[in-house]
Amino acid sequence: MRKILTIDHGNSSVKVNVYEGSGDVTSLRMEELCIEAVAELVERVRPDGIVYAAVGKTDARMLESVSRLDGNVLVVTHATPLPIGIAYGTPGTLGLDRVAAAVAAAAMFPDETLLVADAGTALTADIVSADGVFMGGNISAGVRLRLDSLASHTAQLPRVLPEGRLPIYGKDTETALRCGAVRGAAAEIAYTAAAGQCSRIVLTGGDAALVANALCQMTSMPLDTVDDLVGKGLLRIYEHNEDN
Repeated sequence: MRKILTIDHGNSSVKVNVYEGSGDVTSLRMEELCIEAVAELVERVRPDGIVYAAVGKTDARMLESVSRLDGNVLVVTHATPLPIGIAYGTPGTLGLDRVAAAVAAAAMFPDETLLVADAGTALTADIVSADGVFMGGNISAGVRLRLDSLASHTAQLPRVLPEGRLPIYGKDTETALRCGAVRGAAAEIAYTAAAGQCSRIVLTGGDAALVANALCQMTSMPLDTVDDLVGKGLLRIYEHNEDN
């Protein structure tokens, strides 16, 4: 059975998955890109194909490294053919992580209007139509960035972790900050899903579990939390280009 290695070079981490058949066989997480660690993984698992995407500028060192590897290598850019349509006013500035997450969600839940949310460094909430078109969405600060920004740019507000007590509203400064960040993020997702007349919310990202707990108290819309949605989308993009 063939193996496909995906590299999701995000804002605050690099996520590497090896997919064999319908499941992951190996995963690797790094705070910063480590060419040597990726090369060791490639040497160990011997993937049949590699797909790489970066939120920012494509890393030249990584491209040089993967270009020397055996197997088909796909570097996802804004010109890469996709299995979904894009109805975005500035497609050249659309984050490839948002694209990949939308691709994966559309494949998992076809014929549904979806709100695809990624709760990471940034919080993105994007709408994918039932006929598989990325319609657009919203970008705001993620949960941790909200808390860090308040601690860094105010005189007396403390630094608070997003994990902890989460009442409906804050009972003290710690819970006021946490509720504002976590419940505020959840409310943005719930509002966008309702306004976009979505039938399902698909949630991913490092803080997905935190946001999901709050989101369940705000909406009865079906909610699916999916690990590594971006990686699954990169795999689908690779398969789409392989088929075409």
